Order: sequence, then structure tokens, then C-alpha cells
Amino acid sequence: MANILFASNSISHFPGTEIKTIAGNNSWEPFDSSRVPYAIYTVPNTEATSPEFTESTTTETWAHCRFGVTFWDFNTSEQIFALYNDTTLIAQIFYRPSNGYEIKHEMDGQSQSIFSFMPLQYELLRSMDIRVIHDSGNSRSELELYVNEIFMGKVDFIASNIIKPNRLRIGNHKDGAYFSEIIVADGDTRNARLDLVVPVAEGHYKDWNGSLGALSDDDPTTGMTTTLADQKQSTIMTAYGGASNISNVVQVTTSVRGINSPDQLEHFLRMGAVDYTNPVPFDLTFSKEFQVTDWQINPATSQPWTAADIAATEFGFGSKNST
Repeated sequence: MANILFASNSISHFPGTEIKTIAGNNSWEPFDSSRVPYAIYTVPNTEATSPEFTESTTTETWAHCRFGVTFWDFNTSEQIFALYNDTTLIAQIFYRPSNGYEIKHEMDGQSQSIFSFMPLQYELLRSMDIRVIHDSGNSRSELELYVNEIFMGKVDFIASNIIKPNRLRIGNHKDGAYFSEIIVADGDTRNARLDLVVPVAEGHYKDWNGSLGALSDDDPTTGMTTTLADQKQSTIMTAYGGASNISNVVQVTTSVRGINSPDQLEHFLRMGAVDYTNPVPFDLTFSKEFQVTDWQINPATSQPWTAADIAATEFGFGSKNST
């Protein structure tokens, strides 16, 4: 089972993007509304960068998304997706109607691109999976592209100074582009889907200040706050209506430390009047940062998750001091 490093369908993780529920002047829905509430729209000629995520501890990083556009420029290669280590490019995917997909890989001062043709119609959602192999032990660096789970090609070479992705970028398309269900993992993401559940009510713990009902992806002033340590807040989520075979349950928060406030945040689950806490708290800084906990199995049963498990779980967070 892959470990999820990043999972998002939120414009709050991609500053400068917009919420879209229809594309352009058409009625085309550029996302799967049974799973997520909207598409992340990158405005024309602009790319958006994710928060920094934890690097893979395996020899691979996989990135997944669903995407679509309303227009392609026939004479221009337009970027869809890219992976970076901070500001150093590792992988870049372009599309051009006359050439198809361009798969570009950079590592250790080397750069190579290949083209692989598959028609990409307007107003059509496709899935894309990028596999980066960063095998320092064997001096191997490789980039593979899959579209709708179909292998499109690879670029590989021998490299000694190998780095791993810790950020992604989307967009930089002439007419804007639509993204959803973005996942980064340390293992295979093909056939992956993201079903988003969000807080709708307070749970057992109600220590933090602020209204859950006021939380909004497109309003950075909304949120919940506390100035005290050892304060817990648990939440009841919207109903899960996705597939029965659940591979991972991923808890995501975005936090910033206030002046004279606790310097750590912990994630926990509450099931059957018992709390299950991630043993490694997150250090908070005075800049907005992203926290993710991948609950690969249900900690109460040590078994894979079920829809009933999710319905019976409160997802929570708490404030801590490191000293």
C-alpha cells in the first residue's frame, strides 16, 4: 500500500487558482461531482505551485491528477503538470496537438524529452499518472507517463546526484486548465481516485474558537484558532459515498502559528470514545504550512477501512507545545 504524501482538491493549496464548477461558457463539468466539489482552475498563462510535501522514502514518487481543457493551441506545447525539488525541475509534461504529449526529465544536469501521441480532445477529463524513479543506490533516474492508465513513454539515464520531488506545479496553459483529485504518493497511483469529505459539525471535543460552518477554501481569513496548548477539536465529516475498496484515509490540515501560541499540531481520530493520535506531531511556524497524516489502516481494528468506519470516525486536531 502506497503512502500518501500529498492529497488535494483545494484552491487553498494552490494560490492564484479559482473554483470552477463549469468550464468557460459551456455546461461541461470539468470534475467528478460525485467525488469532489469543484475543479481547481489555473488562470490563463499562469502556473500554480503546491505546498512543500514530504519526500518519498522509497525509490519512487508517483503523482496523479484528473485534468481537462476547453482549448489547445495547435502550434504551442503547453504545460500540464511538473514536479520540482524546491525550484529545481525534475519532471515536466506538456501537450501539443501536432505532437502529442512531451515527457521531459531533468536530473543531475541532464535533460531529455520524448513525444508520445494520443489525441486529447477538448472538454474531456483524463487521468494522468507520473512515475519518477530516483534510485540513488543504482544511479538510476527515470520518468514515466501514463494517461488513462495507458503507458505513454519514458525517459531514463544514469545519474549520480539524484534528488526527489517535494513540490508540484499545475497549469501554465493559454486558455486555463482544470485539475482535480491531485495525489502524490511513494507508490503506484494508477486507478487512484480521491473522494473528499469535509467537516460539517463539531464532534466530542470543542476547545478551539471559530465556526466550522464558516470555513471556506477561497477565503483565507476563515479558520479555527487557539492560543493554548493541549486543546482538542474534533469534527464530524460529510458522508462518504465512494468506492468500497478504500486504500488510504488521509487527514489534511493547513496551519499557521500565531504569536505566543503553541508550536505544534497533532492529528487524531476518535472512534468508540477512544482517541488514536498520530505519534509524531507537526512543528508549526509563522508561515502557513500543510500537514498530512496517512491513516493507511483503521487504527481501531488494524484492518482496511470501510465506509462504515469513516462514518463512525471523528477527525480531530490538537495544539501542543514542544517543551
